[in-house]
Amino acid sequence: MFDTRQLAALILAISFLAVMAIQPGVRESYWQILRQVVQPAIWLPFVLYGSWLAGLHWLALKVGLWNPHLLGESIFWGIASGAALLVLSATQAKEGQLLSRSLVGYR
Repeated sequence: MFDTRQLAALILAISFLAVMAIQPGVRESYWQILRQVVQPAIWLPFVLYGSWLAGLHWLALKVGLWNPHLLGESIFWGIASGAALLVLSATQAKEGQLLSRSLVGYR
């Protein structure tokens, strides 16, 4: 399902979060972040993105363009690249320059 490189990245990320949680100030920040994440304005785009990815993979499976054995890679790359792009596009949209900076490359 996952290859060794993806498992290593996951283990390093979890280890980093665990080590950071030892520090009291950081631990308090985790609770503040968690309070922000439970708001619909934050989690709804991620749920919609995940639903879109699931629908896209289901359609590709029905057409014969996707293999279920690629599920681990699809989850890893969907989270790693797609979530980062989702957050960046939300930041660009808040600044009012989503099209000019993201699509055209104007700075």
